Amino acid sequence: NSHTRQYPASITKIMTAYLAIKNGDLNSTITMSDAAVWGIDRNSSHIALDVGEEISMSDALYAVMLMSANEAAWAIAEQVSGSLENFVQLMNDTAQSLGCKDTHFTNANGLHDPDHYTTAYDLYLIFNECLKYDLFKDAIHQAHYTAVFTRNGQEVQQTYDSTNYYLLGNKTPPEGVSIIGGKTGTTDNAGLCLILYVEDGSGNGYISVLLGCPDKDTLYSSMSKLLSDISK
Repeated sequence: NSHTRQYPASITKIMTAYLAIKNGDLNSTITMSDAAVWGIDRNSSHIALDVGEEISMSDALYAVMLMSANEAAWAIAEQVSGSLENFVQLMNDTAQSLGCKDTHFTNANGLHDPDHYTTAYDLYLIFNECLKYDLFKDAIHQAHYTAVFTRNGQEVQQTYDSTNYYLLGNKTPPEGVSIIGGKTGTTDNAGLCLILYVEDGSGNGYISVLLGCPDKDTLYSSMSKLLSDISK
């Protein structure tokens, strides 16, 4: 049921990215805080940014959407709203204003919290709004991205790969379906999750979302099965 409350894991980050684009200054420079770097589970997705390092808001956004970088999501939250707490409030207010009736966020990255939940339908509402921004569409479409950050006063370039197996070519979508991009998510409690924006041969757009799959093969085979309805 598309209205069943579920854990979104890192698909949460579509809201974080949306608010970064809508309310943030993409040219601003983020200085990584202690909270952003050490507030996340070290075994979760990150790009190894350290306290005091600097990254532009737009590079942080790409790191969040491609690599699911948890510390970058936290840093974006602080940059947009001054604190994670204020940003979470903004996330929840925005979800309500978009008509999400079964969504409640407690953080900006989707790390597990029993009080952090949404539904497939609500994620569709949020994603649909995100897709109005070309920058968002560009970010979800990249298979690889090179970010620049300042480490010990030196500019460092680092290239990252998307977590999206369709974009990387590890999984093949049904014929006649173009994968524009999306967001993956996984935690022990949420299982494996994926939201996608795709187009058919005539350029019509579709959003599909799968939550709670047991493993990667099931996630992508189930998604391809869903997408094959489009190509018919």
